[in-house]
Amino acid sequence: MSAGQLLGRATSNTSRVLAGIRDALGQQAPDRLALMLYGSVARGTQGDDSDIDVLELVSGDAATYQVGTINVTQYRPAHLRALAAQGSLFVLHLRTDGVVIEDRFGLLTRTLEAYERPLTYAPIWDQLATAAGVLDVSAHDVRGYLRGLGRLGVYIARTAAYLRSVEAGEVNFDIGLLSQQLDQPGLADAVALRRQATFSLSDIAKLRHEIERIVPNVPSGPIESVESYAIAHADHGELAMLMATVLTDEDELEYSALTLPPF
Repeated sequence: MSAGQLLGRATSNTSRVLAGIRDALGQQAPDRLALMLYGSVARGTQGDDSDIDVLELVSGDAATYQVGTINVTQYRPAHLRALAAQGSLFVLHLRTDGVVIEDRFGLLTRTLEAYERPLTYAPIWDQLATAAGVLDVSAHDVRGYLRGLGRLGVYIARTAAYLRSVEAGEVNFDIGLLSQQLDQPGLADAVALRRQATFSLSDIAKLRHEIERIVPNVPSGPIESVESYAIAHADHGELAMLMATVLTDEDELEYSALTLPPF
């Protein structure tokens, strides 16, 4: 996919959005290498309450930040290139929906062109299933981890829906449309919970229900505690990152961090 193809997606309305983003973020950040709009605004499917999702490629330390309704996730080139080589769904998301705002050196475009689809998504399905096992509203300490469980549940539900579309050969990152295609109308409502500041027991139960409809082999037995389950299954990189969303204080982990590898 060339830079010209990506830039060619920008309609006149999108062009105004791109200019507005560039103005809001500053024309020449010292360590910025590239900017890309992605998500619902890039697709043209945004609602009145939609945020604007932007990827910023930087030469320095990467972070996440927000400017008004613009959510910016920074990556260093080597990190994004590694994700592309791993067949990351996030990189596929950028390739599918992304619109280049600026890419002066062509580095972002070349990085996205390095994407290689994995031979199988079985390891990711296994990780999602294991992580979903922690969404147990009967655990004795569940009320102490509602926000973390909610954030994890939204991530699992959304990632699973994306995976289904990719495996079906119909790559789609629009949850509303995916819910229709999967004949699972509750899925869109469950993912929409991400906009809430807090989660309830019924929210967690709803997420678990929708996840079990789309993710195979979710552990079905009750767990004694959220903390013990999370710790027991945080024994390697990817699951450790997912389980950290449950156990980490809400102010220490941004939701956009869940776009990190391998998904």
